[in-house]
Amino acid sequence: VTFTVGSTLPTVTGIENAASLQAGAAVAAGSYVAIYGTNLAGANVTVTFSNLLASVIYDAATQINAIIPAALAGQPSSSVVVVVNGQASAPFTATLADNAPGIFTPGIVNFDGSVNAASKLATRGAYVSVYLTGLTTPVVAGSVTVNLGSQIGIVPLYAGAQGTEAALDQINVTIPAGLTFTGNSTPLTACVTVTAGQPICS
Repeated sequence: VTFTVGSTLPTVTGIENAASLQAGAAVAAGSYVAIYGTNLAGANVTVTFSNLLASVIYDAATQINAIIPAALAGQPSSSVVVVVNGQASAPFTATLADNAPGIFTPGIVNFDGSVNAASKLATRGAYVSVYLTGLTTPVVAGSVTVNLGSQIGIVPLYAGAQGTEAALDQINVTIPAGLTFTGNSTPLTACVTVTAGQPICS
C-alpha cells in the first residue's frame, strides 16, 4: 500500500500579466492576470486582492486567470489569497504599478478585421488595432505612444478601454507610410508615460 502525504491547500507561486506573461514584473489594477500555483481548481474558487474580490475568468489546477480590482489603483502592492472549496492559501504579495501594458498574442487586428499574421499582412498607411491589458483607466490624452521598428513615439488614433470586454484595452495606430523593415514583420511595443516619468512599455 502506498500512502501519499501532502498538502491539499491551494498555493500561489506567482502572478503575471495575462498577455505578456512576464515573470517577476509588476501588474496593474484593473488588468487581466495569470495566477500560478498548485491545487487551484475546485467547485468554488475565489481570489481576493487586499480583501477585495477579483473576477475569476478561468481556473485549473495550476493556473487561475482573473481581473485585479480596479479599486487598487495607486497602491504599491497587494496581498493575494486564493480560496478553493473553503481552503485558503497563504497570502502572496503582488507588486502593483500604475501601468503595466501587455499585448495579447494574437492581439493585432488589421483594418479589414483580419487577425494580423504572416498570411494576413498589415498595409502601410492603414491602421491596426492592438489589444492589450494593463493601461491606466482613464488613459490621459497623449500619454500612450507606439513604437514600430525604428519609428518611436507614434501617437495612436485611439488608446483606452476596448469598451465591451472588462480589462481589455485597445490601441488604434496608423502604420507610417515610410516604415522600413526587413522581411514581413517588425517589433511593435505600446508605451505609457506618466508625468515626469520614464515610459513603461509592453
